[in-house]
This record gives sequence, structure tokens and C-alpha cells, in this order.
Amino acid sequence: MSDAGKILLLAIGNPARGDDGLGPALADRFEQLSISSVTAMWNYQPSVENAADLAEHDTVIFVDASFSGPSPFSFQRLLGRATGSLSSHDLPPEAVVGLACRTLGWRGRAYLLAIRGEMFEPFVEILSDRARSNLQMAIHQLSACIASGMLESLVTDAPTHSSDRHGASWLNANT
Repeated sequence: MSDAGKILLLAIGNPARGDDGLGPALADRFEQLSISSVTAMWNYQPSVENAADLAEHDTVIFVDASFSGPSPFSFQRLLGRATGSLSSHDLPPEAVVGLACRTLGWRGRAYLLAIRGEMFEPFVEILSDRARSNLQMAIHQLSACIASGMLESLVTDAPTHSSDRHGASWLNANT
């Protein structure tokens, strides 16, 4: 088992919006890899119910497409934060982390893996060539770091309370 213990890959995105499907594509690939310490799942956007999913794991990695972050990807610690209201729309990953900590006593580690995409068109169910290349690099490096027990070695940015600096797809899930 890795240094991260039991890991949840919680991918966010819409495969019918081009590169917004990067998160679900990564989750599908990790399901095929069948790494015993990793559970992979995806949703169109983070939800209140995901707090219960976090409670069953030591580490959560939110995986999302980025339209303005670095290429091929960034990986940073994600800190929980309180939110004024909890709704089924516009709930950022750090609010899910904060909810899991406050209501369920979760004390795990949270990260955001933002994979750079370039084409976010509605009704396009394929990834761009650049996004596929970035996805392959993310899969390779993430799986190697999990296998070696060195997940922290992937961290590229300082910890944050705000996942919107990369233009994560959940910000525009309803566009």
C-alpha cells in the first residue's frame, strides 16, 4: 500500500464536452489497472454525498480537466473550506473536503489533479490529441507514485483552499 493508504480517485467531468472528459477517462483507466489501494469513480460535478465517499478513504484525489493550468497537469494539496450554502450545483472540491472534515471527522489528505485540456465543446465525445497525451502522462506519473509510495513527490503547487485557479471543469458544468 502506498504512503497515501486507501485512495479515492474522484474524477469530475462530462465526457460529452470534449476534453472535459479527462477526469472520467483517468478514472476508467485506473479501474482497468485494478490497483488494490485505489478506488476510482467519477461524477459530472462534486456533490454533498461525496463527503461520505471521502470518509471511507485515507486520501482523495479530485481529478478534473483544466483549461488554463499548466501542461501536462498540476497536482496540489487541497485544503478544506467552509461554504455558505450546500447545493447540488457549484460545489467546489474543497467544500466537499471541508464538509467531510466537519461532519464526519475525516482527517485524510486531499489533492487536486488538474489535467490540461484545450477543447471543451458540447456534444464532442472525444479527447483532443493534446489532452490524450496529457492524460497518458498523468496516468503514468500518478500510478508510478502510488506504486512507489511517493504520492507527495507529484505535488507541483502550494496547498490551496480554492481549486478554481486552474479553471477546473466543474466551474462550467452547466455551460
